[in-house]
Amino acid sequence: MNETKTTFVSEEESAGYATPMMDLIAAAALILLSVWIMAMSVGMPVPSDISTAPGLLPFLTAASVCVMAVVLGVLAWKRRAIDARSISEDLPPAIPQTVLLMVLLLIYVAAIEILSFEIGYKIAGIHYVFGSFELISIIFLTAIFRIFWTTALWACFSVSFVWILILSLIFRQIFKIPLPG
Repeated sequence: MNETKTTFVSEEESAGYATPMMDLIAAAALILLSVWIMAMSVGMPVPSDISTAPGLLPFLTAASVCVMAVVLGVLAWKRRAIDARSISEDLPPAIPQTVLLMVLLLIYVAAIEILSFEIGYKIAGIHYVFGSFELISIIFLTAIFRIFWTTALWACFSVSFVWILILSLIFRQIFKIPLPG
């Protein structure tokens, strides 16, 4: 019988399986999220009977995701028992960067929630507003580029600055969508 060693690469198509530990983490996250959504949907008011409940579809969708996540977790647990590895071997090497990115995003959302200012300018007949959203976004996008892209700070800042200003102009001037700040 041909024995080939299974290697875990990534979740991309044709790249191989995810590690059992990553599947267990994904299953746990999906179960927690689906249980939370089911609890929230049960708390929604029901106008007359169960068929008109606005929380029925979210509940059924979350319940089906929960069942699929349980199956994923069981299969991952069985795979982990077959291919026993240490946790450090089972987790991908990009975990520290991923955790850092999650922390940066949480700080970013908190900063946007806390800081609030807007300064209006008129440039070439266009009223432009530069606010806390733009400033915070430029700072955090520069940091993310610095971590994941290149160490050249000027390149990270330039791309962030231009990108955020263009998107801000599009959302504020063309779509007329107010941005936080």
